[in-house]
Amino acid sequence: MAPANATTSATSSRSTPAAWKAIPKRKLPFGKKRSVQPDAATPGATPRRRIVLRTLVCLALLAVLCIPAVFVNTILGYLPALFFILLVALCLAYCRICRRCFSFDEFARAESCVRGESVDVRLRIRNSSILFVPRVDVDFAIHDLFGNTSSSTRASIAVNPKADQDFSFSLSFGHIGQFSIGLEKLVIHDPLGLFEAQVPADSACTITVTPRLREVDDMPLSDTAAKQVSDALRPSTLPGSDYCGVRDYVPGDPMKLIHWKLSARGDTYYTKLYEEQSEPSLDIFLDLTAPEYDAEPLMDLYDAAIETALSLEAYAHEKGLETRVIFLNMQGEAEQFSLVRGSDFRNLMTRIPRISVASSEPFELLVRQHATTLRAADNIAVCSAHCTSGMAETLAQVRNTQRNALMFALAPIGASANTKAIKQSLNTLRQAGIFCFLVDAGGRP
Repeated sequence: MAPANATTSATSSRSTPAAWKAIPKRKLPFGKKRSVQPDAATPGATPRRRIVLRTLVCLALLAVLCIPAVFVNTILGYLPALFFILLVALCLAYCRICRRCFSFDEFARAESCVRGESVDVRLRIRNSSILFVPRVDVDFAIHDLFGNTSSSTRASIAVNPKADQDFSFSLSFGHIGQFSIGLEKLVIHDPLGLFEAQVPADSACTITVTPRLREVDDMPLSDTAAKQVSDALRPSTLPGSDYCGVRDYVPGDPMKLIHWKLSARGDTYYTKLYEEQSEPSLDIFLDLTAPEYDAEPLMDLYDAAIETALSLEAYAHEKGLETRVIFLNMQGEAEQFSLVRGSDFRNLMTRIPRISVASSEPFELLVRQHATTLRAADNIAVCSAHCTSGMAETLAQVRNTQRNALMFALAPIGASANTKAIKQSLNTLRQAGIFCFLVDAGGRP
């Protein structure tokens, strides 16, 4: 599926436009931009080739019309050729005059929508001349997160003289993020189709597509984990806490909690554990990096990562757990937010950076620093497209701090080789007592 699928319909008060033609979308490597689409009327033809072809046809037709002048060396013999030359000149002037008299307005009725829903965009074309324009080509495009043209729609319409005609486009978006939509080209043709003039069209508007929360049915947070965290063993300095054992030292533990006598007997440090009654809580770590994929799978992973994190937070919030989502912002710094009822995801989408092809090491460091501290939640969930050995070691450290760890591994459709490796890593994590889930990143609303 394309990042944004455009289904369009046009309405006019004076004329009915021709059928809409959807330009087929081609696969693009990550970071490459789509070139200008060829004219649907002449498949494979470029603008220069069309001009050359039309010129040759006109010259051939002019040569044929000059034949009567060979046999009739009078004005009557030259009339067909002169009439054709005059007609061509009138068509050129017709096209130029119409171009000066054309204008348009474009606006969207909504600035945001939920993934899978539609936004209505209206285009008003004004023809202030007294000339009827039999053909106007309208190219309308949507640009995805990476600047590629994800989908393009073309219409050929007729515009009456002194007319204002409105056309509405219903655009459906299959990915979350901020998309730029706008008119790419407005091309006017003369009655004979010999010439064309392009009206400058550089307008664009931004549509913010917000996440769509998924139904979460069977998470270990609901029963088992919630009961475990109510009696969790955590390092604590609260007065009245009861000493109940030790565990391996984790970076971030206070020095005063180290069991020095026991540590002196071995080769590692040990941290004292105290029994602390606490409210169940959940920290969700959102990884916005991924292995190297094309633009389409990357946007699938982006959808899956954000929607999984938000859906899990909404589910945990309903179960009475204190929740927060932690991620690395555009500056590479840790940032967090908590879901509240009626949250406006438009503001959230401006804070969350787009997905990028990068290593997961900075994210793993973020998890280790935040998930093993005293203020970390009792439940730790990681949403990531990286299921590496480093990620497994990080979650094992989290598990050693007596916290409940969950791993949501994201995999795009078609990545069968990577999926097999991910499943092997997940089996290793399950054997270490970590709850693991494989999330299909190709799901559609």
